[in-house]
Amino acid sequence: MAHSPLPQEILLLLCEWQALPSNNYTGSIHESSPVVVSESYDKVKLARLWKSILLSSLGQTAFPYCTYIQSLSLGSYGSLLEDISRDTTIRPWLFDPQENMEQFLVLRDNQKPKRPTRNQAMPFIDFSKTMIKCGDFFTQRIKQMADQSKTSVALVHLEGITIPEQILSTWLTRLPSLVSLQLQDGSVLTAQAASAIYEHCPNFSEINCLSCAGGHADQDMASFLRALRPNTLEQFEIISMNHIGELTLTALNAHSDSLKTLKLGSLSSEAMRCLNVLAGCTTLEILQIENRRDDPADLKVLSEELLKEITTWIQNCTNLRELNLSNLKDALPITKEVLSMPSTRLSTLSLQGFSSHGELDSAAWEALARQETLENLTIGGLHDTPDGLGPIIHESPPLTQSICKLRNLKTLNLTKAIVRTIDLRLIVTALPELTELSFGGDWIDDQILDSLSALRHLKVLLINAFSVFTYDGLQAFARRLDPNLHKGISVDILNQIGNWKFSPEDEARLSSYFSSTLEGKIEIAVFRDPDEAHESDFSVTSD
Repeated sequence: MAHSPLPQEILLLLCEWQALPSNNYTGSIHESSPVVVSESYDKVKLARLWKSILLSSLGQTAFPYCTYIQSLSLGSYGSLLEDISRDTTIRPWLFDPQENMEQFLVLRDNQKPKRPTRNQAMPFIDFSKTMIKCGDFFTQRIKQMADQSKTSVALVHLEGITIPEQILSTWLTRLPSLVSLQLQDGSVLTAQAASAIYEHCPNFSEINCLSCAGGHADQDMASFLRALRPNTLEQFEIISMNHIGELTLTALNAHSDSLKTLKLGSLSSEAMRCLNVLAGCTTLEILQIENRRDDPADLKVLSEELLKEITTWIQNCTNLRELNLSNLKDALPITKEVLSMPSTRLSTLSLQGFSSHGELDSAAWEALARQETLENLTIGGLHDTPDGLGPIIHESPPLTQSICKLRNLKTLNLTKAIVRTIDLRLIVTALPELTELSFGGDWIDDQILDSLSALRHLKVLLINAFSVFTYDGLQAFARRLDPNLHKGISVDILNQIGNWKFSPEDEARLSSYFSSTLEGKIEIAVFRDPDEAHESDFSVTSD
């Protein structure tokens, strides 16, 4: 009697049940995977992981592991290559010629692989070309195996550091299940890449780029967006340096009915002046806008009408749940109007690097109190150091009162703001359900610790203010924490004044209690450590 082959899902469970060394990667090799983010996952384990993947694609493993991978991060492979580039044990093992693994290694200047001697170091790896060779073979192989078994390719997410335009287009033709693409350099996204997606990737919906620079970046990205199937893109993100502008922003309207997440980082002042062309994109659920720090734009000064158009656009995004405005001087006027809308129900709000507008500040903070659905709130400047922080909380009276009314808050980030002890006590007392709290400010001492320990669900505490905590105060704070409720708590004290520096013994005792009793951690950084030299300690004298 003939038996039908086992479904891939069942075979995957069998692989996991057998506890094979390779089963860790069957789910994902993306940044969010435990394989990448876990500190305990060392380069030896990661090397085993990647070798298993490549051996699988060569058909040299018991199961075709590579066909189960849903998320592939070539960036993690690149990091591994850098870590082992001079390792005389792991590198030869990973690229063992007896296992036909040497074919995946590309050396700089077209050198030929050879075994090192005592007097000669191993030749340098060409990281980019090695990653490309791995990705090229892998994508080709999983497509072949899928075609042979008459199944679909499992890979839905691909992350790459630098993928040349022509090669990217070729890979896209092999990945019919691809949904998400994450690139360091978004300038390779042109009409050619979009055509490959249009023809071969019907489920494609997400783009994430670290940068998108170059003289033709705006034109090329616009061509890419227009060449995709209309209203298929759900997420578009550019994190850092970019040269996009009006063409790209206008082209995003081709996906106005589908776009749910829009994150525009490091926008130039020229691009900021074109935000009004996004008026058609009103299905957004997540919106992040960051103005480039070295090229600030003051929208109100440029045009009152422009500011109004941008505000109206965001108001019309009735499904908006997350709003993040960074280094936008006119964030408060926009925020006031958006938060005043009865239809606005945000879960996350972040305002950093805004300008003061006098009476308008109070109106904006009063509108904040209406967002009772807020769970995550960030307010602050753009600087990390205590002496260069942004807004002073107590100089905006309605702000503290408004924060206290946000009863559903779980995360409150005031790291880059100046918060007084009296205001902090009010906030902590009013919001006992906080799980994450961070704040900046001037001087703070043991007096605040009683209030902080009363936060029964606290898991993350970050103190960026100048602190003069004592050992006895922190020890008492730690003992007031509940080993069950506060299990795994993380406490970071970033600016303990040097004159109040703890002895190594006291710090070790605190650390031991947190790790053993609370299964958490405490880290204390010293501001102007008296045991270290500082630039200001030296002076130049002249005759």
